[in-house]
Amino acid sequence: IFCAVNFVDHHKYNSNKRLKIETVKDADEKEWIGVFTSSEEMHKGSAGNVQMNQSIESILRLALNWEQVNGIVINPFGKYIQMTKKMIELLINGYEYNENERKSKDDENN
Repeated sequence: IFCAVNFVDHHKYNSNKRLKIETVKDADEKEWIGVFTSSEEMHKGSAGNVQMNQSIESILRLALNWEQVNGIVINPFGKYIQMTKKMIELLINGYEYNENERKSKDDENN
């Protein structure tokens, strides 16, 4: 999964540069983290000038903790899928439950 990011130069006279994750807005002006399944999908629209590979888990957790966004949208410039924070929370809770169950079974077998 790719995130679109831009280099942001906060201080023109030193080398303090940061990456800023780009968001996309829907018709209601709500912001979403745009994530992409390929660089081709990213370049269908006006996304950042750099792509950054991230695990889906890290992006989902970022979306949950980022107050200004409503969730993520996968491939926002084509056939897209939106995941609200509630959907993300359900997915992460299910993932954590299954991981804990797996670890418990592994501990029982050792």
